[in-house]
Amino acid sequence: MKKRLSYIFCIILLTTTACVSGSYENEFTESSQSTTTNNNESVTSSPTPSVTPDTRESNESKAFVGFIYPGPRSDWMEAQVSSIKESFISNSEIYEFLSQNVDSGSAEHWEIMNDYIDKGVDYIILMLGWWQHDPMFDAALGRAKDAGIHVVFTNFMDEIYDQSLVTSYVGLDFHAHGRDAATAVEMVLEKKNISDTEDVNIVLLHFEIGLDRRNYLTEGFLEQVEKHSNWNLLDMRIVELDWTLEKPRIAMEDLLNEYDDIDVIVALHERLVLGAIEALNESERTSGPNGDISVISIDATRHEFEAMIDGNLDASVEFNPLFGPFVEEIIRTLESGEQADRIVYVPGRIFFAHEAAMYIDERTY
Repeated sequence: MKKRLSYIFCIILLTTTACVSGSYENEFTESSQSTTTNNNESVTSSPTPSVTPDTRESNESKAFVGFIYPGPRSDWMEAQVSSIKESFISNSEIYEFLSQNVDSGSAEHWEIMNDYIDKGVDYIILMLGWWQHDPMFDAALGRAKDAGIHVVFTNFMDEIYDQSLVTSYVGLDFHAHGRDAATAVEMVLEKKNISDTEDVNIVLLHFEIGLDRRNYLTEGFLEQVEKHSNWNLLDMRIVELDWTLEKPRIAMEDLLNEYDDIDVIVALHERLVLGAIEALNESERTSGPNGDISVISIDATRHEFEAMIDGNLDASVEFNPLFGPFVEEIIRTLESGEQADRIVYVPGRIFFAHEAAMYIDERTY
């Protein structure tokens, strides 16, 4: 390991089932920046690189980076893993890069962390399936700090028990994306020539309260709802998360039976909106740009692009999984001896149905 006086830098990439306890702004107070955009810029993902070797080549001039990530769960997670791998493998003249996938249990994570520490890594990138407090994990983080290894959290954080063990966080600004969902509603209503004086009845589909990151989405959306006197929130329907379409479909069927005056559906996850669309297609109601119900979603996956092209979905707010360049930039900054930002938000944008066909081929997730 190269000699350093710098502190621990763990880039911990937390996956779709992890979440943060409290706001990111409260967890990290230095150099935060929001990068959510609604312009027409798009980012394409790259193919998954080959698996990296398990042992370090003898090249002390390179920064030694170890990446720990969970096994495959979704195309979105695979895109994130691929993006991080490529960002370092494509810069092989700068980095010596190891990667290891693990099960979601915390024990295997800290075991591999200890193995990386023994190998003499300079940086650890840690992507968790979910965060469960484990004293052995804290011990591994402390051991890394004592060894002068840098650790970076990225993606979805549940809890950070000791901020001194973490240099930076790379992830999504859920609160801002919730506001983006409201912006999408505004723009869709404008496209349909619905004025600010007309009543708009909205139903919101979201997951159970335990998923804090989705709570931030809800909070961001509701803040914007309060700014529109003509927006009526008919129902906030909580749906149990089981990664199928059945429960969202049933929830939407119930809402359609309870309310005959729904104007807008906002679904805060790909699974939620796809299940809702199934229910709508089986009903007498129509949805999408030419339908009587406007539908807005979160995630902007390929499935949602297909729904927009099919005319069932008006707009989708992007959760961008391409974290790699942002993670690599943090490590490059530290390598130059400069201080890295404490928070880096990966940018996303709003996609609308009329442009979905132009971008769908770029969606690998």
